[in-house]
Amino acid sequence: MWINNCVGGKNYRAFFAMILAAFFNLILSVVAAILLTAQGDFLVYLPGFVANWISAVINAVFALLLINLIVLHLYLLYKGMSTYEFIMAQREQ
Repeated sequence: MWINNCVGGKNYRAFFAMILAAFFNLILSVVAAILLTAQGDFLVYLPGFVANWISAVINAVFALLLINLIVLHLYLLYKGMSTYEFIMAQREQ
């Protein structure tokens, strides 16, 4: 998901909660795929099993991309900067 905008101070907590919730949702789907595989009776539902793992791999990739966004915003919180200030600082360099 891309909002293509800087996050303002008034909605920053909601934005951060949204990206954390999305990250944990993606991780939960990967863990669910692992747990379903551990049950061992997946040969009966092979097409669903394959589709589940394709989905899990895609979700893992998105989770890795989303962790990058979370780390960036944790850095911005640490520095006391907004996304706008961060972009302007990058342009000055």
